[in-house]
Amino acid sequence: MKTLALSVAFALLTTFAFAAPTEINYQGVLTDSQGNMVNGSHVMSLNVYDAASSGNLFYTENLGTVQVSKGLYQFTFGASGTSNFTTSESVASTDGTSTSYQKVLSASSVVTNSVSVTDGTYTWDQINGSSNSSAFNVFFVGSSRTVMVYYTSAPAAGTTINATYQTPVAGISGALSSTAQPWLDLVIDGNHQNPRQKILIVPYAFNALNIPQSNLKSATQTVTISASPYSPQAGNGIFPYPQSFFPASTNIASNINVTGLWLIPSNVKKISSINVSYKTFTDSYSNTGSVNVSIVNGNGTNVYTKQINTNTASLTAISLPVNLSIPFGSQYSLYFSCLACPFPNGSGYYAGSGGYIGSLSITADVAGGTAW
Repeated sequence: MKTLALSVAFALLTTFAFAAPTEINYQGVLTDSQGNMVNGSHVMSLNVYDAASSGNLFYTENLGTVQVSKGLYQFTFGASGTSNFTTSESVASTDGTSTSYQKVLSASSVVTNSVSVTDGTYTWDQINGSSNSSAFNVFFVGSSRTVMVYYTSAPAAGTTINATYQTPVAGISGALSSTAQPWLDLVIDGNHQNPRQKILIVPYAFNALNIPQSNLKSATQTVTISASPYSPQAGNGIFPYPQSFFPASTNIASNINVTGLWLIPSNVKKISSINVSYKTFTDSYSNTGSVNVSIVNGNGTNVYTKQINTNTASLTAISLPVNLSIPFGSQYSLYFSCLACPFPNGSGYYAGSGGYIGSLSITADVAGGTAW
């Protein structure tokens, strides 16, 4: 059997540098173990890591059959694979007395062994465990995406517990925004080609990076994030009342507080407003649920948060002024959730309270002047 070896390879970004690329051209020369040029059809796939060897996996794509003629071949990748996008969110802010906290992670799917938790003093991750298991431990239930944090002694009030993890997203943009050193691992007919190839930017793209963002043409776009709303669903007995938002795949039977995540494209320069149609549910004791929207930057910090808990039994449309400028090339996320009204002691939620999102959109200035 021939041993296929990659002798020359170039990865060229084919999109403008002010936006995370969605497709990348790859060209190479393929020889056998004797240095002869290879011909014919070959099955190829690729992975993107953050290191020249070992490292963390950030992207995978199956390319299928690629034609090789006199050793030369080329393909385009980035649109059909899956990125492992790194994101962070707050699990809890401690109250000074409790020794346990838990949170259902916002993303609908979490990459295996990618979860880590820290409170600034202790750390924990799925691979290495706790930095001090006698004082701080974490359990993660993958089936429900639940992080459970346990202390031996209650930490000081106001301590923020954060979780960082990876979630699968379509396309390569999420991978390239999560690592500054992307390395490509090409697999041909089951053989990994060595060494890995670093994904390089062509010279014109380097020049484009130096163009001030203010010089780029922009246009205001209103983009709808939602599909049509679906009927409210029953809960799990603890919370058997309507509480939902539009992604029909959301399973609220195992998640009292429903949360969604949308990655804001990196060519968004400024968000002017968030537009939402919603309604809330109030129980017989006047406990009203709420709808929350927030924008989180690449470091997991909330830069905009709005809770809507006005009692309205029918869908009501409002526009929330945001006026948030996004730094050039940054990856921000929009979180949206429907929440039941919590008990004062935090031990549960009032049945009958809740929220419902019927539609959601943002109005934003987009670099390049085209919709994303």
